[in-house]
Amino acid sequence: MGVKDQLQLLDTAVVGEVEVFCGPVVMVLEYETEDGEIKQAPSGQDGLVEVVPGDDGISPVIVAPKRLRGHELRTGFNAWWTNKVIDSADGHKTFSRRRVVLVMANKDGGAHVEPTGPDADYLKFSADGHGGMFSLDASAGLESSQGFQPYLGNAAAETVRQIAWELTETFNADDAIAAWLAIN
Repeated sequence: MGVKDQLQLLDTAVVGEVEVFCGPVVMVLEYETEDGEIKQAPSGQDGLVEVVPGDDGISPVIVAPKRLRGHELRTGFNAWWTNKVIDSADGHKTFSRRRVVLVMANKDGGAHVEPTGPDADYLKFSADGHGGMFSLDASAGLESSQGFQPYLGNAAAETVRQIAWELTETFNADDAIAAWLAIN
């Protein structure tokens, strides 16, 4: 279409936030380290997905928000496509949109599947999201992983859904693309 370099893509990534959306309530979780330092707990809200209560109203589920979240930017294609804005379960800002889309398309059953398959980071991200864990057992302590399980859902699939939503919203707001679509 010849407009990629002129596009200002919608970027809905949350970078560095530690919020948990619980219906209309937003919480920031804090914890105290052994030496008395207060820190904010990672929540899985970083990047392109959110964690919301599941159908049972309790179990956290990873979803693509597919909406504006109040911190959006417009950016050029190269920055939007290649900047690392997505946390993995094992490290901050491990994934770019490009990496998630291409691994899913080329190695995780998308367009075709390469014999090597997805790398370990991607598989862990798909299964565990940002590494958030929950337990429905009130007696489970934070010092033990017993009884805890990862947030429900596939973080990679939900991330790609949000990327597709960002593109759709970008295209809908761009006059040059609207004109091109009108004649094609």
